[in-house]
Amino acid sequence: MNYRAGGVNEMVMTTILLKLIEEKRYGISLDDAISKWFPTFPHSQQITLRMLGNSNSGYVDFLDIKEIVDAKDFYTKDWDPLVLAEAAVSQPILFEPGTQYDYSHTNFSILGDILEKITKKNLHQLVDEYISKPLNLKNTQDSTSSQIPVPALHSYVTIDGVFQDATNFSPTWGGTSGIMVSNLTDLGTWMNAFGNGKLLSPESYQELIKTIPSKNPSIRFALGFAVSNSWFFQNPGINGYKSVAAYFKPKNISLVITTTDGITSNPDTHYAQLIFPKIVQILTPEYPVFTSK
Repeated sequence: MNYRAGGVNEMVMTTILLKLIEEKRYGISLDDAISKWFPTFPHSQQITLRMLGNSNSGYVDFLDIKEIVDAKDFYTKDWDPLVLAEAAVSQPILFEPGTQYDYSHTNFSILGDILEKITKKNLHQLVDEYISKPLNLKNTQDSTSSQIPVPALHSYVTIDGVFQDATNFSPTWGGTSGIMVSNLTDLGTWMNAFGNGKLLSPESYQELIKTIPSKNPSIRFALGFAVSNSWFFQNPGINGYKSVAAYFKPKNISLVITTTDGITSNPDTHYAQLIFPKIVQILTPEYPVFTSK
C-alpha cells in the first residue's frame, strides 16, 4: 500500500543536490552561499547549501511558529513552502550559521526551492528523473496533492478529541519535506541504494555521509539524515503516518517501519521510533541505535 513517506524526501533532495553538483553544468557546490538564490534572506551570505542539508543554518523551524500551527486550515490548506520559509527566516536566527545543529523543516523547504530554481524543473520531475527511474521505483513520487494513489494505507489522527481519517490531509504543511509518497518495497530499495551510494560518485557519497554533532551525543546528522552507531536513518511523522527508513552498511541491511495511530494512541508518541531500536537489537545487537531527538 502507498503512504506518505514524509521526511525521507530530505535525503532524496540532498542526493539530487549532489547529483546536480556532479553534473558540473550548473556550476554549483555544497559551499555556495544561498544568497545566490535568496539575496534578501537574513544571513544568506553566510548560510550555504551544505548548512541547509546539515540543518545547522540557524533558521527557525516554521513548525515552531504558533500562527502557522494554530491555523484552523492547517491540515487542509495548500501551503506554499516558500511562504513557510519566509515566515521562518523573518524570525530571529537561533545561532550563528554553521556553529550548532537544530533540525528545521525550513532548511529543506529552502533547499527544495533552490533545486527547482537551479534546474527549472519541479521536485516531482527531479525525483522521477534522478531517483525513481534509475532505481525503477514505480510507486515513489513527490506530490503536493492530498490524494494518495490506491491502494492507500489509511492513516488516522485525533484532533480536538475527534478520531478521524487523515489519509487525504494536505502534506504541504511540512513544506517540501512532507510531499513524498511511496510504499515499503520502494523505500527498501531506495534505502539500499542510498546507503551504498549507488546513485553517486565515491566523492559525492563521502560528502553525503559527513556528519556533524546533534543535540544528542549518540546521534550525528549528515546531509538530510541521522547516524547512530553506523545506522543511517530518517524518522518522519506526517498526517498520522509515523515511519523509520534505515540502513546498516556493515551488514547491508535495509529496514523500513511504518505505523498509523489508533484510537487510543498518544498523538505525541512516534511508535515506529519505539519499534526501531527493538528490531535493531535483534538484527545488530552489537550496534544498538539511539533515536531520541
